[in-house]
Amino acid sequence: MSNGVPQAAALVGSRGEFDTVHMPAGHCRVVADHLRGVGSAGIAYRRNGTHRQGQEVVMAETVRQVEYFYMEVPNKVGEGAKILQALKDAGVNLIAFSGFPSGRRAQLDFFPEDSAALKSAAKANRWKLVGPKRGLLVEGDDRLSVVAELFGRLADGKINVVALDAVRVGERFGALCRLEPRDVKKAAKLLGAV
Repeated sequence: MSNGVPQAAALVGSRGEFDTVHMPAGHCRVVADHLRGVGSAGIAYRRNGTHRQGQEVVMAETVRQVEYFYMEVPNKVGEGAKILQALKDAGVNLIAFSGFPSGRRAQLDFFPEDSAALKSAAKANRWKLVGPKRGLLVEGDDRLSVVAELFGRLADGKINVVALDAVRVGERFGALCRLEPRDVKKAAKLLGAV
């Protein structure tokens, strides 16, 4: 964006057609990357405004399959910190991490950048790691109801979401969808995973 003047970008329309709209330059890069990568197959969402034929303007999020693992630990102060420090010491980078109570214990979910590195660290520390399981990571520009629309698309495809964590950071959002093994490929195709 130069002096507040929006730049033009091609967007995938609701029926797969292309349209040109004006938007901030940062958004243009995201859209261009998407169009090069997956064409009109991405998950689409409404943006404010319509184009000249009256159809809604849409833009795609990035969707990709991810592996995750979990383990149960005592539900006491410091357990998560101890495990995360061990992963740091082993050079394991996590895309995401989630911890929550599970009965009298706690469950820790790990979404590693490199599954082999996580498994190696777990073996070295004698952790009983369960997985890999598969899910989807959805990332994009934040806006009102984006997660509701994600749930709606999956529901329309008759896909049950086992669990979902979503977060907003700045103007971006990310959502981790845990799915039944039988539904991962179907959901990935439905949402246009890269």
